[in-house]
Amino acid sequence: MAKSKRSATKTRSKLKTRAKKTAKKNARRPELERVGDGRDASAAHAMLATRIADLEESVSKLGLATIGTPLPFVVASVRLSGGVRLNAAGARADEITHTRTDKCRTKVSVSVRYTVASHDGTTHCTTYTVVTTVTVGEDCSPASDGVEDKSTSHTSTFVLCQGKDDDPKTGKTRGFGGEEIETLTYPHGTRVRVETNDGKSTVTITFADGETQTASVP
Repeated sequence: MAKSKRSATKTRSKLKTRAKKTAKKNARRPELERVGDGRDASAAHAMLATRIADLEESVSKLGLATIGTPLPFVVASVRLSGGVRLNAAGARADEITHTRTDKCRTKVSVSVRYTVASHDGTTHCTTYTVVTTVTVGEDCSPASDGVEDKSTSHTSTFVLCQGKDDDPKTGKTRGFGGEEIETLTYPHGTRVRVETNDGKSTVTITFADGETQTASVP
């Protein structure tokens, strides 16, 4: 009997000690206090979820990603360091369309995919491997009148620091001869120029290293 009482006393003592440790731990985490009420617990979970989302956004803005891993799969946000927006395929996408004839429109699609090469935590700058793909085609009615799509791609590197982006500058010109000219110029170095005149479109792509590709429709 005496042995049983001593055992019970030890158990109560251990429980009291454990309760004190838990109370101290929770005292340092006010968002988890009074979770006996379901509403308080829900509020605490919501608060923690918000904090996690804020941290993920901060990590995304700093470009803290696994080297060699394509974005946006390394972070929850679809933004690169500096705020470059990506589509579901992990690339940014831009497009120029020109009316070539009353039945056909020239379509030039630009896809820019970014992969982290390295990150400098001191300067908050990230070096990306950039793959730029330009596809030239057209939408016609009937569809059989259109030309077959053709594309070219180029790989380069680009350093993007916090507060900067890779949004292209755009320009549109109506020439003296009535030609329609439109351009996309990216900070990473690619420039796309589309000129349409007398039923013909000419697409000129100049990549970051000066390499130039040209395509015509039709």
